[in-house]
Amino acid sequence: MSRAALWGGVLVVAGGVGVSLWMLAGDGAVLDTKAQAPSNPPADAPEPRASWPIPREATQAATSKGDGPSGGAAGGQTGPSTPKAGALAPGATAPSASATKTPLARVAGVVRDELGFVLADHVVELSSEGPVPGGARVIDGSDATDARGRFRIDEVTPGLKELRVLGPGEGDVWRWIDDLDAPLDEHVELAVEERRLTLDVPESGSDDLVLKCRGHREILVTARLVDDLYRPIDRHAFQFERDVQDFGRAYSETDGSISALVTVERDTSVELFVDDLSMRELRELAEQMGEALGPPQRYLPIEVQLRTAPRRQELGMLVVPRMAGLALTLVDNVDGEVVGEASVRLRCTGGGVPPSDETSQTGGQPTCLLWSGRTTGAYELDVTATGYRPAHQVGVLQASDGPRPLELILERTR
Repeated sequence: MSRAALWGGVLVVAGGVGVSLWMLAGDGAVLDTKAQAPSNPPADAPEPRASWPIPREATQAATSKGDGPSGGAAGGQTGPSTPKAGALAPGATAPSASATKTPLARVAGVVRDELGFVLADHVVELSSEGPVPGGARVIDGSDATDARGRFRIDEVTPGLKELRVLGPGEGDVWRWIDDLDAPLDEHVELAVEERRLTLDVPESGSDDLVLKCRGHREILVTARLVDDLYRPIDRHAFQFERDVQDFGRAYSETDGSISALVTVERDTSVELFVDDLSMRELRELAEQMGEALGPPQRYLPIEVQLRTAPRRQELGMLVVPRMAGLALTLVDNVDGEVVGEASVRLRCTGGGVPPSDETSQTGGQPTCLLWSGRTTGAYELDVTATGYRPAHQVGVLQASDGPRPLELILERTR
C-alpha cells in the first residue's frame, strides 16, 4: 500500500521502504525523475538550499487542496512556512510547569500570653477568602505550637490571609456566657478562638511572627460566701485584690455563691472584699417605693489561697466576718433636734487587729456610720460641733446585723 502527496509540483509516492519522486509537466504529464534528472547537477546549477522542516499541518493541507496558496501548479515555488500563532519557534523549548507556578511561602513564629510566657498546644490556622465572598473560607494550612510555643506552616500562597489562634491549650482562655438562667458555675466557658488578625503574607514568607493572646493567666474561682453566723451573703458586690478594675461588676447570688475570673501569676494568697453598699440600684429603688432593706452591713476582708492550676478552683464555703460599727445620731440637749454639722473621731482597739483611727463629717445627715475594722473591741468616741461642748464616750463594740445605733446628746455652750 502506498501514499501519494502533491507538494510544490512534486508528486511524492511512498510505499514499502522506498520513495519515488515524479515531476508534473506543464500539461499535467507525469515525468519520472529518475529518467529526466541527471545523476550529477550541471556546473552552472545554483547551490542547493536547505529546506525547512515540513509541519504535519502543512502536509495535511497539501493533500486536501492542491490549488491553495502553497500547493498545486498555481502555487509557485514553496518557501519556508510561518509557524502558527502560539506555536513554538524552531529550536525553542517549552517552559516547565514549575517556571509558571506561583512560588509558595512559609509562615512561622511563636505564640505567647500577655506576660510573655510561651503557649503550647494551641493551633495556628491560616485561611483565604473562598470563591463566594463572605462564604466559607479556604484553609491554607495549620500547625499546633510545640513546647516552646513555636509553629510553622509551609506551602502558603502569598497574599491576604486571616490568622487565628485556636484553643483550648496550655493556659486556657475563659469567656463569659450571657445566659443568666445558666447555673452559676456555667457562666463562663473555654474560648475556642483566642486571637484573630489579618496577615498579608509576602512572597518571601514570614518567619518571626510573635502572636500574643490575653487572658491566659486567669482561673475560674467559685465559692459560697457566708457571714460569721453562717448565713448566706446575698446580692453583695465582691472583688479580689488583684482585680480591682472589676469591682462592682460581680455580685453574689441569693445563696451566697460567687463565680469570678481571677488573674493568677503564681501560687499566692489574695484578699477577698465584700462591699457593704452593693446593689445600690436596688437599694435606691426600694427606698423610692417605700421599702426598707435594713441597715447596711460591712464585712472584714479575708485571705484566700489561689494557685495557677487547675484552671477551675472551687474554694467551698468562705466565712466572711461581720464588722462592728456605730450608727451615730447627734441630738441637741435643748430642743431634741438633730445636730447637723459635726466632726467625729472613732478610735478602736482589740479584736486581734491593730488599732484604728477613723474621722468623719456628719454632713448634715441624721445618722453617721462609723466602722471599727474588727468584729469586736473597745472604742473611744470624740465629737466636736460649733455651738456645742465637745463630747467624749467610751464603750465596747460587738459585730451585729448592721452598725449598733448610738444616740449622743450634745450640750449647747450658751
